[in-house]
Amino acid sequence: MTFRIGGLSSGLDTSGLIEQLMQIERRPLVQLQNKQHLLELKKDLFSEINSSLSTLQSKVKNLLKNLTFNPVKASSNNENVVTITTDENAIVGTYELNVTKLATATSITSINVLNSAADTAASVTSSQTVSSSGSIDTTKSFLNAGFKTSIDNTQITVTINGISFSIDPSTTTVDQFMSEVNGSDAGVTISYDSTTDKFTIQSKDVGSDAQITISDNGKNFFEAFYITETTYKGSGTADPDAKLINSQIDGLTSQGGVFYFKINGYAFNFDENTHSLNDIINTVNNSDAGVNMIYDPVTDKIIISNVETGNNYIQFEDVQGNFLQAIGVHDPNDPNFAQNNQILGQEASFTLNGASMTRDSNEFEINGVTFKLQGTGSATVVVEKDIDAIYNSIKEFVDQYNSTIELLNTRLSEEKVEDATTDTGLSKGLLRGDSTLIGLRSALRQIVTENVSGLTNTYDSLMDIGITTTSDDFGKSGLLEIDETKLRDALEKNPDAVQKLFFEDKDGDETVDNGETGVAAKLYNEIQQYISTSTTTYNGRSYKVGIIPMRIDSLAQEIDRYDDQIETFEERLELVEARYWRQFTALEQALSQLYNQGNWLSSQLSTLPSYKNG
Repeated sequence: MTFRIGGLSSGLDTSGLIEQLMQIERRPLVQLQNKQHLLELKKDLFSEINSSLSTLQSKVKNLLKNLTFNPVKASSNNENVVTITTDENAIVGTYELNVTKLATATSITSINVLNSAADTAASVTSSQTVSSSGSIDTTKSFLNAGFKTSIDNTQITVTINGISFSIDPSTTTVDQFMSEVNGSDAGVTISYDSTTDKFTIQSKDVGSDAQITISDNGKNFFEAFYITETTYKGSGTADPDAKLINSQIDGLTSQGGVFYFKINGYAFNFDENTHSLNDIINTVNNSDAGVNMIYDPVTDKIIISNVETGNNYIQFEDVQGNFLQAIGVHDPNDPNFAQNNQILGQEASFTLNGASMTRDSNEFEINGVTFKLQGTGSATVVVEKDIDAIYNSIKEFVDQYNSTIELLNTRLSEEKVEDATTDTGLSKGLLRGDSTLIGLRSALRQIVTENVSGLTNTYDSLMDIGITTTSDDFGKSGLLEIDETKLRDALEKNPDAVQKLFFEDKDGDETVDNGETGVAAKLYNEIQQYISTSTTTYNGRSYKVGIIPMRIDSLAQEIDRYDDQIETFEERLELVEARYWRQFTALEQALSQLYNQGNWLSSQLSTLPSYKNG
């Protein structure tokens, strides 16, 4: 940045003068920028029209599809018996359905309860001796009682069945702790047997509701007791949350601590020390074995059923350990166990329009109609052409056609706004009378109003099915309006003829080929000429073949040329401004010299002697 100070000798506002001169010099630049901006606005207007045409073409393309004119809807008069869905291949018709039997899945329930023992209390005993010398002295503090495993010498809070107990290992004796627990509301008794050198904690309640839950909040208090589980339950039912080794399932025996079995050929592997019955249930249900497995705590039994309906047995095999045998769903020594104990699933039985049928599943498809059986009984299913859907597709086309024509009408007729200062105002009139858009509008209006030649059906013009130009302006705007009654009547009486009016697809490929005609076919091709983004090469340069994309590219190139002109002009302005500064600087220097010379002459004259008369 150049720092300049002017007017020191002349007293002139040099910066202000140069700024005023540069404003005059910049006028051609402003004109270039304004012209470029108008081109950008014009380009945006063509992009707007291109977008509207693209949307119109998508609505037109929908009318080229066979499915658009052949949608169906289905209904059941008794959804307690059957619900219905359809696909594009659904055949119109009425189905009289009578369901006599639903399909069911094969299932088996444990032949015995998992835990046959009488109700007992929840109980846990140290897994090994706790002292370092044969027995502990319960009259002493925990630190001095002789525990094999040292207890942290910090204040400890333990919880038993939700009741908290505070222990200072250096002062609280073992007897004091046991007495406090036994007299509390924890619902347990704790005792020490000096003969076995082990502790036992036992619930006061019995049965499956009896429970012991312990926590030492991360300390090693219960480790010194060699009690590591956190929850224990009484017998009466199996404990699905306990590790398998403590689950109280009758006769459950692992092999090497592992249970390995197969259901429907799908293998499962579990560890008795780390997995519970619920772990097994969740794993099985989320596998590809194709079964659902649940535990019923009321009956204390396992229920396993196939996911798929039908009369297929569930295949069981114990490979390592006897888990499946222990839960009562398999017996390797009884070859007839499955036949005698599994409740075999059945097929669905029904009549459809008088014909007797069976299916493995309650959901099946016939003629493009999917039946979902819900119960036994009778129902009437009606599959019919969806006139509403066809009407809506045609209406969407008409609405978008009108939107596009209105946009063209506006851009072709709006007048220029004098002295406009906003982009909205500047945009007005830029496309007024544009020959490209006039040709486009004329072509679109002609296609929707002329007869379609070559059709031998009832309808050969949109007017025949109730689509005409608006009556309130005698068709001057080119907009379309729908006589809904007439259009729906045509769709009811002769939907095939309506479809061919829009597109006679001779080869069924849903694309417009040579020799194929129709209102939608003509519109699609006409619009494609205007919006196609395909390119062609001429003299080594690539050009868009679509008329409007070509115009947009041409405007973009012209905008780029203005960029070059503006850049060149701005560079010239920098030189002009520098020249002005040089000229004014030279003026200041000349004036400074004149002032200096004048001052010198004045000083010289002041030294001359003065002469007076006589």
